[in-house]
Amino acid sequence: MPRSRAIFLAFIVASLGGCGQDPNKVYVDLAKADELHLPALEAAPQPPIQTVKSSSVSIPASAPRDLYLGANKDRLARAEAVLAENQRLAFKEVSARLKEAFALEIDHIEAEQRRKLKQNEREELAKIYEGLRIVFVEYAQKIGQRRLKLAALVGVPDPDPQSLRPPISRAKESQRRWEEAKSLRGQIKTLDEEFRKEVATRRVVAQTKFNSDLTELAAAISEMRVKRDLEAEAEAVRMTTTKRNLQIRESIRRESIPAEPGASATLQSFPPRQSAPQPSQERPMPPTARLELDIWLSVKHYQLVGKQAGRDATQEFLAWRKQFKGSL
Repeated sequence: MPRSRAIFLAFIVASLGGCGQDPNKVYVDLAKADELHLPALEAAPQPPIQTVKSSSVSIPASAPRDLYLGANKDRLARAEAVLAENQRLAFKEVSARLKEAFALEIDHIEAEQRRKLKQNEREELAKIYEGLRIVFVEYAQKIGQRRLKLAALVGVPDPDPQSLRPPISRAKESQRRWEEAKSLRGQIKTLDEEFRKEVATRRVVAQTKFNSDLTELAAAISEMRVKRDLEAEAEAVRMTTTKRNLQIRESIRRESIPAEPGASATLQSFPPRQSAPQPSQERPMPPTARLELDIWLSVKHYQLVGKQAGRDATQEFLAWRKQFKGSL
């Protein structure tokens, strides 16, 4: 069988290799096909081997040669282009699905980590508020005492909260009361500002830590997405690059035979000996017949099984093979 025809048949098998539905199970009786399954060879008596004299064999060196594929070269190039396009489409679909699955996995991880960070923030704020409660009690005691004194001096509501109206009377008592009221107003303002600043500072500390944790989480998730995308593409390449496709491409690209150096060998003499009788053995199926059977199974979307496990399709295969060989 010509080498180009064998490559073309192998490409047909590779191209028909995948279908969406489950294959039908069939049985083929290879013993009924004279061209597929030859009968066992009976052991024949072996004549005694004569004494072999020593001799030398030389193999001349061979120069590099180019293979001439002719019209088949274009056909094989088109076949390789179709194979490459199918592989590209398969890679695109498989990688997209893998990336989508990995993205959903990462989304779940991110949501769970954000939930934990939010819970940590609530727990941290609870601790802060518990500490502020103690601060507030101390603040309330101090500011409460001063407000009571101020109310006793000027009444309620405070007629001059900014201390902008000094007393008209120059009596010492009026001046003293105005100065004391002014001092109390200043102390109340200072205590209020210090308390608010303490509350804001503690809340900022908690919020800053939460924001920092969120930033670190976002960076980790981004890095994880890039890594998983690369893993998805590598896995897609592995899943869509089959060993058979690589063999077909290698056969298509091989257009020259490299040079080979010469060699020589010497056969030493040895005495005669009687070889042991060889047991009968069944001839293996020719490679061409095996390839034609694979093509027929792929075209019909069949699966070859044992005699008891499927429909007998022997005659159907023989008829197809006769028609197939006549068309090539």
